[in-house]
Amino acid sequence: MPGRVCACDIVAALGLSQPTISHHMAILTQAGLVTGRKAGKWMHYSIDADRCRMVGHWLSSIGEHVGQSRAA
Repeated sequence: MPGRVCACDIVAALGLSQPTISHHMAILTQAGLVTGRKAGKWMHYSIDADRCRMVGHWLSSIGEHVGQSRAA
């Protein structure tokens, strides 16, 4: 599936257990940062690029605000 990554590939790449990957991917899915689709016995995940970009901008603005507060 183009644009999707199998949970089995995440397990292999990170060297973490399948339950650990499932737990963290469920959190990312609940947050709307990734979407998941079951294919056979494995989940396949894709990133919601727009949502991740939005979170990145939000984190940057927090960092700028903290930096300004420390400079004052």
